[in-house]
Amino acid sequence: MSNFGPCVLSIISPMSTERSLSLTPGVCMAAHESNYNTAATHYNSYDGSTDFGIFQINSRYWCQYGNEYSSNICQISCTALLSNDISVDVECVKIIARDSNGMSCAVPCTTGSQSESVSCI
Repeated sequence: MSNFGPCVLSIISPMSTERSLSLTPGVCMAAHESNYNTAATHYNSYDGSTDFGIFQINSRYWCQYGNEYSSNICQISCTALLSNDISVDVECVKIIARDSNGMSCAVPCTTGSQSESVSCI
């Protein structure tokens, strides 16, 4: 497990080169979703899915976790998202950002906002 901070994450993350996802939202998402913890998981009792890794990528849509149903759009094992090497996580987040609905219900990252919505990342 590793806890990346915003400065380290900004140095190692190539997300700032993506047209659809700038670095600032990526760093904000990592802070809010996992507190920069690469080994973070969260079980979602409302649908039985689990969120994985520094960006809390959801097993229902984006990665495959065991035998549970998944669209597995990123074509990866969810456990690959728990490594200190976040390159797999970053590649999956790029796919999510390019998807027409991928980032639509992510928790908002606006300064001073306390509002939240259900994350589908």
